[in-house]
Amino acid sequence: MTVTTDTEATRQSAHVLIDAVEAFWSGGDNAGVVAALEGLAAAGAVSCSTGPDGAVEVNVQPLLKASLTLATSLMTMIEVSDPDVDTEQVLDRVRNVVDLNAQL
Repeated sequence: MTVTTDTEATRQSAHVLIDAVEAFWSGGDNAGVVAALEGLAAAGAVSCSTGPDGAVEVNVQPLLKASLTLATSLMTMIEVSDPDVDTEQVLDRVRNVVDLNAQL
């Protein structure tokens, strides 16, 4: 698999993920979230190719980097908004929220 570091694909993918969260939080139906996520293909979040041996190669690096960018951005925002918490407390808060949202 070829590893690429496409900064623009990562940036656009992060914005598409934000759009999907916005669609979810605004009370929209699942179709709104799906429509937002369809933008991932246009953003270059995932790409496929066929290797010389015929094997399919899938590159999800821009999508993974976009997810990491969002997570670290949100953690930074939490730390800045509450200077009395340390990194471990922020991580605990984020884990709790992830667990709650995963149940929706």
